[in-house]
Amino acid sequence: MVIIDEAYHYFYKKTFLNFINMYDNIVILRTFSKLFSLAACRLGVIIGNPKLIHYVTNAKLTFDVNSIALLFGEKILDHPDIIENLIQIENAGKQYALSQLKEHGYDSRDCRGNFIFVKPKHDANEVARRLEQEKDILVHAYSNELLKDYLRVSVGSVTAMRFFLEGFFEIDR
Repeated sequence: MVIIDEAYHYFYKKTFLNFINMYDNIVILRTFSKLFSLAACRLGVIIGNPKLIHYVTNAKLTFDVNSIALLFGEKILDHPDIIENLIQIENAGKQYALSQLKEHGYDSRDCRGNFIFVKPKHDANEVARRLEQEKDILVHAYSNELLKDYLRVSVGSVTAMRFFLEGFFEIDR
């Protein structure tokens, strides 16, 4: 079995969905948590051929998803315009943040998800700590060698990114 994680499919237009009909051993996992910022909802979907899905169904718990999450998922699927609107809002916020960071001389990366990487001019862990303590802004700093110089910043609307950038530029000057 080949499992393909498409958790960020809302933010990246390429997909492996067409492989489902070509190969019997592929399943694709998707989640509602990234676009809707609802990780605690624990709602996702597995896409694959019926035989593989049957095995998953037989192995799952009796109550693997709560009723609120199911209701949320139904409403979202009934209103795809909400999905497109949220994607546009996050894309606009991401582009705004990336352009502002570039304008201010920062190295930043579009990660093709609902986040970006930013290399602050000062120690990333210290900047993350100060953003949390002084500005109530949460970003993720890394300790591993590959990412230790970067912050992982979740993207949102232009307004949300403006709030982040004001605090970030003040802390990292």
